[in-house]
Amino acid sequence: MQKQMMKAAVLDRPLSIEVKDVPVPEPRPDEALVQVHCIGICGSDVHYYEHGRIGRYEVKQPIILGHEVAGTVVKVGSAVTNVAIGDRVAVEPGVTCGRCDYCKSGRYNLCPDVVFMATPPVDGAWADYVAVRSDFLFKLPEAMSFEEGALLEPLSVGIHAMTRGRVKPSDRVARPLDGAASLRRPAAPERSRIRSGWRSGAGGSSWSDCRRATRFRWIFRRWSTRSWTCTACSAMRIRTRRRFNCSAAVSTASARRLRTGFR
Repeated sequence: MQKQMMKAAVLDRPLSIEVKDVPVPEPRPDEALVQVHCIGICGSDVHYYEHGRIGRYEVKQPIILGHEVAGTVVKVGSAVTNVAIGDRVAVEPGVTCGRCDYCKSGRYNLCPDVVFMATPPVDGAWADYVAVRSDFLFKLPEAMSFEEGALLEPLSVGIHAMTRGRVKPSDRVARPLDGAASLRRPAAPERSRIRSGWRSGAGGSSWSDCRRATRFRWIFRRWSTRSWTCTACSAMRIRTRRRFNCSAAVSTASARRLRTGFR
């Protein structure tokens, strides 16, 4: 039986994306097939496009990028009960095992066996359809558009960052980010009282403030000899003795975070 085909934007190599015909994925018993209506462009997508890799994740074969997605369920597997054909859904792109201690305790973002969309070698959703495990689909309210639904994933990252950074209403914040994420995600909190350290060009943040905002104190404590570049610091032109790469640390240090018991 001939497979149905769909259009997908395929990254063949850095700086080369081509729209190709690829087979429509067949959902497994616990998956649903989602017709993509809206999808964002994440900073990671741009990085893979420009450089072909992020840390240890390297594009070694053609891959479909994109993971900030919303769409309509058009097919469900035999074991799916939480969504039905016709449901408008947002997709959570990091599918975890559901069996480890972190998943069972509700901290499934720390699952060591997570399979994340658009992270080599896993394909993403710059395509007509994508198959997703049904418990990672969330129904959209009728009043919410597909565009807003696609922004829920970066919004959740922002909410988590605000919770970890202890950002509260009325706090002053800087937003040194580009792309869809910057529409929803505040960055380093800017304190009104400048502590001892290196002042930013705008005035209002110090090195200790930036460290507090990133919430990666354990890396400063255990890995301070490493050289990093802080995206928040760079954007705010803070002069520092040590540089810290917030985005790269997320992927390269997750195993260390588990070993050190970071919460």
